[in-house]
Amino acid sequence: MNRTSLADIVPIVQVDDEEQLIEAVSILKHCQVIALDTEFDNMRTKYGMNLELIQIFDGDKVYLIRVCLIKHITVLKTIIEDSNIIKLVYSASEDIQALKSCGLSLQGLYDLQVASKLAGFESGSFIKIIKELIGVTLTKDEQKSNWRAKKLSDKQMAYAANDVIYNFKLYTIIKKVIYADQKEEILNEKNTAIEKTPPNKLAPKLKPKYRDLNIATNGKFFKLLELRDQLAKKRNVPPYYIFDEDLVAELARSGDTFECISSFRNCPGTYKSDSQEKSFINREIKNILTS
Repeated sequence: MNRTSLADIVPIVQVDDEEQLIEAVSILKHCQVIALDTEFDNMRTKYGMNLELIQIFDGDKVYLIRVCLIKHITVLKTIIEDSNIIKLVYSASEDIQALKSCGLSLQGLYDLQVASKLAGFESGSFIKIIKELIGVTLTKDEQKSNWRAKKLSDKQMAYAANDVIYNFKLYTIIKKVIYADQKEEILNEKNTAIEKTPPNKLAPKLKPKYRDLNIATNGKFFKLLELRDQLAKKRNVPPYYIFDEDLVAELARSGDTFECISSFRNCPGTYKSDSQEKSFINREIKNILTS
């Protein structure tokens, strides 16, 4: 089993401020091909999709651009939005959404997952295709770690680097098959379509298991989800920090009998102890249930 470690990989450059970012861009803008990946928080610890890290490999060094620490990143447009620089990304849709959340619109995409499928290779997870085509075993152990930490650990840096350093090898292998099979035009069309992936919608989503309940309550279940979302956005926390969907379901079923949120089994302790917050939530819920 071949496992990578920090000592095994290429040099890593941490980019923590605007001055370092400008210096990195001055180098990367001359590249013809780069490998790119992102780390982001999507409704996990904060509200919305929050880009925290961009990994870029130029074939020589890995640049870890710590977006969470840099106030202005517009200089990255020089690279990200240059269609003449090929961006090797594996399954790019969410990365594109994460970049768009910061005002960056990726162009010059070469989606390695789409290309691998066209070429007839394993097109599932990044880990599987790296194992299949390159023979390296990777893990996702650090995927949900704290990318906003003041200092990244060696494990985090190795994980982040591993997400991009093999893309060049994948590109070389897959590109030969795509060319031989004359599928370049098809791939270009698919890449162009993926580049147009719209920004992540932050509106609440109704899970299939709650559709019947929503119908039975004349849409009040979804209105309660919208209230939860508004509260989460105001506090910059994920909606489940406000209250979970089991509680939303309880509230929707209570209908006209609703009196006080703190009487419900799944009610968070914060609402039971904060009288001002509880009063506000009670009024809002009652308005929805009695409308």
